Amino acid sequence: MKLGEVIEKVNRKRQNSIPYEEKVRWLSQLEWKVKHRIIDTHQGGQSVAFSGYDENTDKETVLLVVAPYDEMYLHYLQAKIEYEDQQEDQYNNAMDLFEEQWADFAAWYNRTHMPVAHKLKF
Repeated sequence: MKLGEVIEKVNRKRQNSIPYEEKVRWLSQLEWKVKHRIIDTHQGGQSVAFSGYDENTDKETVLLVVAPYDEMYLHYLQAKIEYEDQQEDQYNNAMDLFEEQWADFAAWYNRTHMPVAHKLKF
């Protein structure tokens, strides 16, 4: 999924007043977590480029998580919006869906990529 596509889909689904720049910042924070907690812990992870997003990042930028797990971005942004709007039930529902997608992606990535070997120090 692409950066602009995620924001556009969330905006169509949930009317909100959150600025575009804030949504990009949220997605950048999530991508940092994906990169450092999942991708970089596996062989080849260091070759995956990610330096963060800002309001000048091209809307056509392809995000790190692949389909079908990329739905996590939609749930994450929706949860952040619901949190900002103090909609507790909707926030909890969106976070549950996000966390399920996160776990599914992490499990798939772990199955399909070799972990980085760590040398034990005694």
